[in-house]
Amino acid sequence: MPIEIRWLVPNHILISRWYGVVTHQDMLFLIEDLENILDNAPRPIHTLLDMNEAEGYEESIVELYINSPIPYHSNRGTLALAHAPERFLPLVERLNSLAGRTLIYLFDDYQSARQFLLSGGASDTQAPPTPPDSP
Repeated sequence: MPIEIRWLVPNHILISRWYGVVTHQDMLFLIEDLENILDNAPRPIHTLLDMNEAEGYEESIVELYINSPIPYHSNRGTLALAHAPERFLPLVERLNSLAGRTLIYLFDDYQSARQFLLSGGASDTQAPPTPPDSP
């Protein structure tokens, strides 16, 4: 599967590695896994995104993710992306725009992103956003 998630810090920070081309089906699996993790989490769960080995993504994953319960889940913590490949910046900008807040924070290096999440990220002081109005 082109998206792999595992614990970086158990019950606190996930690392999500993307490989190859991420498809609609891959995002469905990720959403299902995240929903299970977040539903059972004792506190907000942050994620360190690693997209360095990803080649691209299907456009449908943007709408699929933003319309899922994941970005608005009470246990959805901060997402930090280090060394963002240029081809993924439009994805980050679009997700942040559609959510009406910063869902994904960008960092120049892995250590800065990791430290930001270890210090609590942004979500410990911000309430989760509300879903966008349905058309």
